[in-house]
Amino acid sequence: MATTHFRVYVPFLDILCSFRRNMDMSCIGDLLEVIWGKEGGRLTGQKVGFSQLSLRPLVSHLKNQHSNSHFYCPQVNPVSLEPRDTLQKRVAYSARVTELADKADTDPVPPGWWDLENLHVYLYVHFGPEVQAAEQLYKTLWGEELKVILKEISDDNGTTWKYVPETRIGSLRMLGYTVPCLLLRPEYDITFNTFNEDHRTAKRRECGGVVATGQPGIGKTCFLYYALLRRLSEMKPVALERPGFFILFHEGGVYRYSNTDPDSLPERTWALSDSNENAPQPCSAFGTVSKRRTAWVIQTTSPAEKRWKNWKKYCTADMFVMNPISIEEVTVLGKLLKPEVDVSDLQRIYRKWGPSARTCLQLLQDGEERLHERMVTKTAGDFVTDPLPITKYNESKVSHLLFSIRPENQSRIGRKAQVPEMATDHIKAIISYAAADAEARDQINFFEKISTHPDFKVPAGKMFEGFVLSWLYARQNVEPLSCFATGQAVLEIPACGKKQTTFFGSKATLTEGNQPPFCLLPTAQNFATADAIVITDEFVITIQVTVSDKHDAKKRGFDKIKELIPTPLKRDKWRHVFITDSDKKAVSLRNQFLPDLPQNALVYSGVFDILWSGVTREHVEAFFNEKNSQPTSQQPPCGNSMEVDGV
Repeated sequence: MATTHFRVYVPFLDILCSFRRNMDMSCIGDLLEVIWGKEGGRLTGQKVGFSQLSLRPLVSHLKNQHSNSHFYCPQVNPVSLEPRDTLQKRVAYSARVTELADKADTDPVPPGWWDLENLHVYLYVHFGPEVQAAEQLYKTLWGEELKVILKEISDDNGTTWKYVPETRIGSLRMLGYTVPCLLLRPEYDITFNTFNEDHRTAKRRECGGVVATGQPGIGKTCFLYYALLRRLSEMKPVALERPGFFILFHEGGVYRYSNTDPDSLPERTWALSDSNENAPQPCSAFGTVSKRRTAWVIQTTSPAEKRWKNWKKYCTADMFVMNPISIEEVTVLGKLLKPEVDVSDLQRIYRKWGPSARTCLQLLQDGEERLHERMVTKTAGDFVTDPLPITKYNESKVSHLLFSIRPENQSRIGRKAQVPEMATDHIKAIISYAAADAEARDQINFFEKISTHPDFKVPAGKMFEGFVLSWLYARQNVEPLSCFATGQAVLEIPACGKKQTTFFGSKATLTEGNQPPFCLLPTAQNFATADAIVITDEFVITIQVTVSDKHDAKKRGFDKIKELIPTPLKRDKWRHVFITDSDKKAVSLRNQFLPDLPQNALVYSGVFDILWSGVTREHVEAFFNEKNSQPTSQQPPCGNSMEVDGV
């Protein structure tokens, strides 16, 4: 077994510091007792013997403290001292590393030697496989382009993707990386470059690092190792936290330090920390340098506040929300990790259960999807009856099962805010079923809580929209919804029923055979301006469902609707209606200034009461089943997909 050879020159006064640095030794009191004994000499002004007998218990002590390393009994030999050598040179530079291939721990130990001021030691230490892996990675990548370890793969659309193959993952695996390959998502470049820019201004902004979060299962940990590779390639200092220690890479080589030792980190180091149940926050060394602003700490973590909130506040760290993984990226990962699997099945799972690569790959296994659906259904029921725990970002429920996490928008400010969304239409349907099944009291409590929670307005709006559209589609011969406009007659919107409702994605699906009143429901998720269109004998009524007190009305949406409606079904009178959940919001919405309205259009608003509507689980199921049965080309792949459907 290869052994690392340290040649150490160190004054007695600094022996504790040098042993601590070079052997990850943090138990100062124990080391004092081992070397000098409880009745030993003072640290200054006294001759102190350092013999073979006192070295052996030191080595034994080090072995007990560091089970992952192997310490061999040192040889104590006279070595000429150069007084001009600084402590830094004696310890950090004179302790040069060489490989002694056949050195055994049974070599004879010569008598101890010391002088009045200095100890001179040859020390043989084997640091274990992690440091060896780090050294191999350093030799491969320091100052080299990443392409030396990359391969390429093309997807079905001809797009080329780069990845680190399994044959080059060995060193990373010894450093805690658990995936057989590393796919270079475009998001990783964006994130890395953003952090570079943020780091340049960090001291001026009094910022000690950044929390990188987002949807679980999208490769946040993978990004951390990508950042390690990039920093090595660019010859910039970087440290990777491991359990109980961290490994530092810089121009002088690779070093292993205790995770309580902040003084070992050079200026401008990127300190990389991946949070998990066993290590929820960056180690104390990283926290200290972050507070000092001498290093830049990057913490990858789940959206759960308990993982990052206190540390972020303590170190004044930035926030960065990563984009969910796209269906194209999941497909490529499937080809790399599960080449025997039909990618269409993987894409189906993505569309059904959301943008988590980990979940998608897991659900490919026999029986897993059925179990997953049971968990989602149970969690949806819990969410409806008691939404408070989930609105506090319980990551085991929110991110994995019901919601996906995305940034508010793609600006740097927008990347600081995480927005939960119902991950897919299928999951939205399951939650809607649970809400429809709930007791009246639970329904009222549920919608009140999520519609007033600042982070849950989007999912609240989607839920509310599902009930309104289910009423339009599945209810018939019931009391119409009364809507109001200032100084105008009451407008009544009928529930058209299944036979009088058409789902559409293009003009070709609309025919002149429809007799009013009838309802048109767009299948495209990004259809502008209207969630539904109702045509009566007198009006074209465009309906926008919202739980906000303000909402725009876009000209391009109205223009598209005019193109889609066949001429015989067009009407001279146009009414644009906001349907919301409270009188206060209704008044605000109908009194907005909306410059893009069609000619002769008036703005109305109405309040939809879920209890009044009589919508049951049966109605909700009928609506979602019909919507989901539409051609795939008309269906959104996932609530967070990067794909955009045309209309």
